[in-house]
Amino acid sequence: MITPTVHTSDTDEEAAQALATALAADVLDGKQDILLLLSGGSALDILEYLPIPDDATFLTISVIDERDDPTRETSNFHTLERARWFQEMVSRGALFIDPLHSINVTKEAKAESFGRAIRQWKETHGSGHIIAVLGMGQDGHTMGVLPSADEETFTELFLGARRFVAHTVHDAPSCPDRITATFTFLQNDVNAVYCYICGEPKREPLRRALSGTVPLHELPIGIIATLPAVQVFTDLRL
Repeated sequence: MITPTVHTSDTDEEAAQALATALAADVLDGKQDILLLLSGGSALDILEYLPIPDDATFLTISVIDERDDPTRETSNFHTLERARWFQEMVSRGALFIDPLHSINVTKEAKAESFGRAIRQWKETHGSGHIIAVLGMGQDGHTMGVLPSADEETFTELFLGARRFVAHTVHDAPSCPDRITATFTFLQNDVNAVYCYICGEPKREPLRRALSGTVPLHELPIGIIATLPAVQVFTDLRL
């Protein structure tokens, strides 16, 4: 088990500011090429506090999980591209990867295309780093990977050889079809992970995740206890 570094703030806003400050200092300094993969939901709160450099040509922006929504209304990337920070960064030379750029194909084909785009980025930017920003739901899910009673299927899907997969969240309130990075991708291709996890209902799942004792199919966020470079920013005192 690997113990992530936990940074505790008094409020969720201060935690978002602390994550943004650390991310800017660690990797968004223009010294190397960066592929920044962002989660949707509350993890996007950090965008308000991220700096906007004059030259953003070192940066490529995308999401680490996506909803295969043909209307794009619930799309994580669509939410991201409407953010002022994203628009300002693109205007200053940042590139981006849209997982839903091919709308008239299956979710499996989109996952394959997305994975291919990430591989091409790695090949083009040999010394570049891939950075992931993750959030967590109250049930312990992260980056579109939800708890499952079927350990065998979960392991095959998220801990198998593939880096990006398409899957269906059958009890999702909206847009059950998903495209997401796998835990294999996190373990083998991502250089550093920053987690934004705030709110009292998330205290117990975060504590269990940091213990490293709960099976991943029961508590997907527990993956952070298997990764070598994880920082958690929270307003929870554990």
